[in-house]
Amino acid sequence: MCAWNIDEVTPRDRPMLRDAFHRVADASYADLASLGRVSRRERLDELFDHHYRRQDKIIWVARDSACHTIGHIWLQPTLHGVTHKPDWLIINLDVASTHQRQGIGRSLLEHAASRARAAGIDRLRLFVAPWNHAALSLYEQQGFRAQTHEMTWHLL
Repeated sequence: MCAWNIDEVTPRDRPMLRDAFHRVADASYADLASLGRVSRRERLDELFDHHYRRQDKIIWVARDSACHTIGHIWLQPTLHGVTHKPDWLIINLDVASTHQRQGIGRSLLEHAASRARAAGIDRLRLFVAPWNHAALSLYEQQGFRAQTHEMTWHLL
């Protein structure tokens, strides 16, 4: 297990963030497969650019001792759509496969929680695929609790 630090994101991290955004979305949203390869990539690039352009985005990266990026957490300040309470939505949490299960994801979550508390935010929220058992376990261990379940009924 190597040591790591949590730092601010830099412009050089953009390609890594884009790749992780695509990877997580592809694994989480089966409906993307029906779009076809080119339009799926275009749609994900649109979403990525939409979130990345926002000036209020919050992104921290975990870097190993050689300054390689090995994980990140990307948050967006929001007002909850139903309650209108301010919170931070976790857009993406990703740890390189070679560095998983070393506490990096947990450290990124704890870092985000600490910074949120300091900013007067009392809630983080996220979306996670129900079949992503490793992520569900991590989030539940950190104190996340399911609030709603989004369900879809495909009629065609």
